[in-house]
Amino acid sequence: MLALAGTLGTAWLWTHADGTDAWLYRGGFTAAALAVAAVLAHAVASPRGPTAWVLALPPLVWLGRISYGLYLWHWPLFQFVTAERTGLSGPALLGLRCGLTVAVATVSFYAIEQPIRRGRWMRRLPRLAPVAAVVLAIAAVAATVSVATVAQPTSSVVAAPPVVIAAPHTSAAAPSPGRTPPMRRAGRAPGNQPRVTFFGDSVSWTLGTYLPAHPGLTTTVRAVQGCGIATLPDILEEGTPHTNYDYCPAWPTIWRKGLAADDPDVSVVLLDRWELMDRRLNGTYQHVGQPDFDTYLGSLLDQAVQIVGSRGARVVLLTAPYTHRSERPDGGLYGEDQPARVDAWNALLRTEAAEHPDNVTVLDLNKVICPGSTFTWSINGMRVRSDGLHFTPAAVQRIIAPWLLPQLAALATS
Repeated sequence: MLALAGTLGTAWLWTHADGTDAWLYRGGFTAAALAVAAVLAHAVASPRGPTAWVLALPPLVWLGRISYGLYLWHWPLFQFVTAERTGLSGPALLGLRCGLTVAVATVSFYAIEQPIRRGRWMRRLPRLAPVAAVVLAIAAVAATVSVATVAQPTSSVVAAPPVVIAAPHTSAAAPSPGRTPPMRRAGRAPGNQPRVTFFGDSVSWTLGTYLPAHPGLTTTVRAVQGCGIATLPDILEEGTPHTNYDYCPAWPTIWRKGLAADDPDVSVVLLDRWELMDRRLNGTYQHVGQPDFDTYLGSLLDQAVQIVGSRGARVVLLTAPYTHRSERPDGGLYGEDQPARVDAWNALLRTEAAEHPDNVTVLDLNKVICPGSTFTWSINGMRVRSDGLHFTPAAVQRIIAPWLLPQLAALATS
């Protein structure tokens, strides 16, 4: 009976437990170990019983023989064989992953593990060592160069696009008759160039920080990394409990200080991931797109607009692009990466702009960085996301800046 209960419990864990579930670390793994121990104990205690008979079947014995390789290889293969790469999800993706793992583990067992155990490679090591050292050195240099290329902007490759003071993009609001340009508003801090300040989260930070040199326009970045405007403390991030960083609830104060220091003519707001996560509201986890949560987010968005526009700056709300930060074990997307949530958030931005047509403009960054209304890692062969969320320097400098900067300059001076 204990073996049967252990078998059923193990089967349930295989189909229902997620490695990130908090309960696994509060006794769940102990229960899993006891379930397996019960099965093994029955096989030992009753060698003629059904448990021992099943475990002695040749295919299972063979799997046990290569099980160390299965354990070693399954993790990197599961990470590499993703839904995005294969177009599969659910049982089909699991089947492909398991099949590849068995195949690779079999090759590993016969071509690597067994020769090492039997000492065949020991005689070859002196001859192979120099070659292995050269290969490892080349791989290390290549990896270092690749990481550095993605992480840092290269000024010799990326040219700074010129800033053209032109009519804003069609999605920008047309100036109202008799409206004073923000550069000529009363009490503006001295300065001849239009000033633009970026507010928001780490996505906004990458955008403002990676902008190229742009003569005729001054930009500053006051984005708060790790924080959006939603501050409800109970968050689900990739399906697991999370909370705000301790400084996040102070975002209104941080934004006001940045606004006072810069006195921008245009305040750009870009918010993304933190507004898309599930947060506990009224006792249940909710997300953007649900009425109560939209009311909550809408009030915070209006507060953000009031803050960044309080000194007379025009306010630009950039739509959030689609994201692909990580996949669930079954290949699906976590809630915060669902396109429907991005669409719901962007709809809130447009609603806010409609309530302040003279001062708030929505610019569709999502359309620029996600052509075809779908997430993409690359545009015309150039990588535009470093991790499925943040922009690469090349994307900001070659794609976003030529589209965005002229519109910001026009809004600052018209």
